[in-house]
Amino acid sequence: MKKIIAIMAVLMFAPALAFAQTGLNVGDSFLSISIGEPDAKNEIENSQWGNKEGVSFGVQYLRTIAPVLAFGVEANGNLFSKTENLAWDSYYNFFTEEVETSIFNFMLAGRLYLNRHAARVYVPFGTGVGISRFEISARKNGSILGKEKETTTGLAWYAGLGFEGEISNHIVLGIEGRINGTSARIDMLEKTYYPLYITVMARLGFKF
Repeated sequence: MKKIIAIMAVLMFAPALAFAQTGLNVGDSFLSISIGEPDAKNEIENSQWGNKEGVSFGVQYLRTIAPVLAFGVEANGNLFSKTENLAWDSYYNFFTEEVETSIFNFMLAGRLYLNRHAARVYVPFGTGVGISRFEISARKNGSILGKEKETTTGLAWYAGLGFEGEISNHIVLGIEGRINGTSARIDMLEKTYYPLYITVMARLGFKF
C-alpha cells in the first residue's frame, strides 16, 4: 500500500507543476475519495490493538470560504489488521489474545492552505463522532477460550499535513498524512481509552 501511495505522489508532481494553470479560489468546491493505511501508535491495557497492513478509506466534501481556508464534511473508515498478544490469567495460564479493531468516523472537516497555487501544501483538521468496534478472542492450542465484542461511540479528531496538485482544471491528486484519535468506553474493561493512530492516504478529487 505504501509503495502505491509513494508512486502516486511522484507521478502527481510533474503534471501538476507543468500543466495546471488554475490554483485555489474562494468558492471552489472539492469532492474527493481517499485510500491508505492505518497504524496504531499506542496500546490498550498493554496490548496491541492495530498493526500495519490494514486499510483506511474515506470520502470528503470541502468548500473554500476564504483565500486559504476550506470547511466541509467527511466520513472515513479504518480497518486494522488483526493483532496477537501473549496474555495470562490469574493462575498464570498463558494464552493468545487476538484483537481485531475497526473505527468509523463522521466529521466536520477543514483545511488551512499554506499557498494557493495549483500545487499546494495544506494542514487538514477535523472533529466529530467516532464509532469504534473491538473484537477480542482468547485462544490456546487452536481452541477458542472465549470471545468478546464491544462497540462504542466517542469524540474523534485528526490533524496532519498534505500536498495536492491539479492535473487539470477539475482533477486533483494528493497525498496526506494524519494523526488521529478517538475516545472509546470499553465496558468489558470498565474504562475509557483513547486509541491513537496514524494514517497515510492517497487522495483523488474533483474540483468544481
